[in-house]
Amino acid sequence: MKRTTRAWTVRVGVDATTPDPVVFPTVVVVGVAPARSPRLVDAYPAYRVGSLSGREREETVDHVRLSPGVDPSALPGLESLYPSLVRDTVRILLAAGCPTIDVVLARAPNLTPWDVSAPEAVALLRPVVEALTAVPVLFPDAAGPARVGMVEAPLDERLGNLVETVRLWAPTLRRAYQVGVVELPQAPDELSADALEAMSRTDVVACVWEGEGTTLRSHGWRNPAAVVGGLIATTSSPAASLIGRTVKLPPGRDPGVGGRALELGMEPLRRTVPTSIEHGVAKVRLARTGDSAELLTEHALRGLPGTWPAPLMHAVKLIHDRLIFASNLFVFREANGAQAFLLQSALRMALREFEDAGILSGPTDDEPAQIQVGFQGGPNMPSLIANVSAYVRPWVHKLELQLAVRPGDSVRSEMSA
Repeated sequence: MKRTTRAWTVRVGVDATTPDPVVFPTVVVVGVAPARSPRLVDAYPAYRVGSLSGREREETVDHVRLSPGVDPSALPGLESLYPSLVRDTVRILLAAGCPTIDVVLARAPNLTPWDVSAPEAVALLRPVVEALTAVPVLFPDAAGPARVGMVEAPLDERLGNLVETVRLWAPTLRRAYQVGVVELPQAPDELSADALEAMSRTDVVACVWEGEGTTLRSHGWRNPAAVVGGLIATTSSPAASLIGRTVKLPPGRDPGVGGRALELGMEPLRRTVPTSIEHGVAKVRLARTGDSAELLTEHALRGLPGTWPAPLMHAVKLIHDRLIFASNLFVFREANGAQAFLLQSALRMALREFEDAGILSGPTDDEPAQIQVGFQGGPNMPSLIANVSAYVRPWVHKLELQLAVRPGDSVRSEMSA
């Protein structure tokens, strides 16, 4: 029998290939690409995460993860026949210091950038977006077409489009432990209050500009949600208040037209938030110098007006996400006392980073969160059952979470917070 030998080459001093580090999402921008605009995965091949096709050949969704230093000029902007604020939103997020920016854009016949609530757009985008858990999600074009020049869509259409977008995306945001961030267009008090009421009880932050004069003319067309989303994504602690923090703004439009209007005796442009809605929105104040924006309030729409600051909602969602992640490790294990003990230890470890940071505690500051775990036997519905009770600080907001881990099934959870 003929013996075959193989030659091996050994190279001394050469390291094995080091895998690329895992990069996690920190903020997500969701939209619809205008017709004939370049596809994201073609414009940013080095940043590609994935792309999918819909039921029809021309239906696609592209996903890229951009990082500091990238040139956003290939993203949809205002020069298109169907203007979009996606590009400018990414520019503001980069200026805010976001380490990563996931951009997810759908494309389908007859869809415009503000059709992010269209059934075909939602069907394409949802599977990608809901996989990016526990991050702020921005919808730059949710409030209708961006204003270009003197042309602006009717206000009732813009508000209607915004409300419908929030309504359709609210279940995904809750299911994926995400904070939605949108712009509330300037409108009369009654219309603004009606829109906020229609979006209430959702995990969304509605953002508005405050400013005046040439600064407002230069930057008021932008989406203030980009400032708020950037602040949430770059906070050093999810429990830290965002009030008083600022973001440097990229250059805006030339405000020269506004200066000439003042010379002709026209009233100076001014935008303030009515007192009737200020407890339901996040106010972003444009600096007089025109180079930055400051967050004045941080209200979210989850509960009664003024009861849910955006950082609290973000912290609760992060905690929920970590507990679900730890519980998922047990879905293929038996429901018995030994596994119940191990699940309790896993949940305790998942909460440790929040307890060490002073974000989470038991009834008092020096007590840990309370975790009780048991199991139900029987062939029909065996499961591990966990109850978590804690307080989110500094708000001293009580959090109660019930988990059911059933072999071969997804983790079921019910939270009251």
